Amino acid sequence: MSPDVRVAFGPSRAYAELVRHTDSGRLLAIRRPALVALVLASSLGIMATGRLDASLVASLVLCWSFAPILQLLAARLIVLSTPGRPVGVARALDLLFMGHVPWSLWLIAFAAIGAAGLTSDVPRIVAMASAPFIAVWTAAIIRAFCLEVLRTSNRGALVRTLAHQALIWTVTGVYIAVAIAAWPRLIAIAAR
Repeated sequence: MSPDVRVAFGPSRAYAELVRHTDSGRLLAIRRPALVALVLASSLGIMATGRLDASLVASLVLCWSFAPILQLLAARLIVLSTPGRPVGVARALDLLFMGHVPWSLWLIAFAAIGAAGLTSDVPRIVAMASAPFIAVWTAAIIRAFCLEVLRTSNRGALVRTLAHQALIWTVTGVYIAVAIAAWPRLIAIAAR
């Protein structure tokens, strides 16, 4: 089984074992964020157009590259906040990005629904209803990462997990609000 899947379904045990392996190399810290960008772009391409080709994926990777970059910056903050960790920054970032499986599976599932041509509101409702579950799953993985890889205390793991998730969700919320012009809509509603 791949280490990413092991982290998704048994994060504490997987991280305790993986932290002992010493992978290295210049691309270590960006290989999984690049994979996340590819999964995101491919899934969005299929959801939007029902098809996938190299030019569409390349365009979407460029357009949505801010998402894995934001995740990488948030990850870097929690890694750098732990100076006594047993692994280097690049290895720690690689290990943390192994925890992206829940969101990747979620994206792929909705791309499959889109590719199947299901156009009712049910897929959107399921997506919205399942997102909190995926968020909690991801938070549990991040907490295990903090405990096993960064070797923080329970309190330190909780603080880092909450800080990481708060940063990600705040930026995501602001992005969505700007994308759908939420403020002008709210002002218009309030002015009635």
